Amino acid sequence: MSHSPNDTASSPTEPIIQEIDVVPSVVVLGGQSVKVEFHVYLTEPGVVRGRLLEPDGQGADLELEPRDDSDGATDDSAWSAVRVFRPDAPTGRWRLVVELGDEQVEQEFQVRWDRLRVPVRITTNLSSGGIELGDAIEVTGTIEREEKGVWEPFGHQVVSFAYLTFARGDSYTLDQVDADENGHFSALVEPIASGLLWAELELTTEPGPGTRSVAAHITVNDPGVGGEKAYYNGRTFKWPGDGWLRHGVNIHLRADGSDVRREATGRIAIYHSRGSAKPGQGDPGVSARVRGSQDGKGGDTGGGRYSVQTRRPARGRWWRVVYYDADNRRRNPSGWLKDTT
Repeated sequence: MSHSPNDTASSPTEPIIQEIDVVPSVVVLGGQSVKVEFHVYLTEPGVVRGRLLEPDGQGADLELEPRDDSDGATDDSAWSAVRVFRPDAPTGRWRLVVELGDEQVEQEFQVRWDRLRVPVRITTNLSSGGIELGDAIEVTGTIEREEKGVWEPFGHQVVSFAYLTFARGDSYTLDQVDADENGHFSALVEPIASGLLWAELELTTEPGPGTRSVAAHITVNDPGVGGEKAYYNGRTFKWPGDGWLRHGVNIHLRADGSDVRREATGRIAIYHSRGSAKPGQGDPGVSARVRGSQDGKGGDTGGGRYSVQTRRPARGRWWRVVYYDADNRRRNPSGWLKDTT
């Protein structure tokens, strides 16, 4: 039985959210209100809805409107909105939630002060000491602000964990978390060289009094694991537009002096750059929170193939993978690879 070309109609391409821009990417509040622009770009025309979430989770609808193209016609593949942030807007990590049908994507941005308005302090459990290469340090702490001579919790603020290496004098951000409503925070950070570690409150454009914790002197001992080396092949990135970036990689191990390779069965960690530039030598990058480990083994899907998902950072575009064996020993990292999706 023959079919004419009209018997089977081609289904239209469903739009997906391609990009979300917040301008400026960091909102700095001074004595005047600040106008913030939100732009959403789709692969095909569609209808989107927006909602702004404050650092404490409270939300309000954001009226996104289709933009006009150069000919004055409405373009339903590009949407925009403007929100004015008053000087007393909450500081911390805000989220723009965009809905397209059943799809939902978030874009984070920070709101800060131009200078300190009240005394603040940040305290942690950090103390100087030594660790083995590959070990993580659990950091806990509290953020407080002084109001009328009384120290009280300063909740929902952003905390970064900074590290300064002794050998090269390079400084890095190992992780970044949000404090809860009581100002408490915690994180696992992993220095890869000896140096100074401290927590820093991301509250103002420049560090001020009380925004940094006391630094701890960390000595990282390399036990010289030796043995097998990790080989990373077939790395892929997939960005379906749902707010998560898919990472795929094949990992095999080979002992020094041997031609025999075996499939990896341990776990992986993912790191990204802080900006658009490729990280330099010795830069460990920023640890990315991973989800989607299909069998609880850090993304191992069998046959040495790993598949995990991370949030796509606002500016970081370079990624690398670090393999840990079954005994949780860190192996050599992969090279940096740029996500061009």
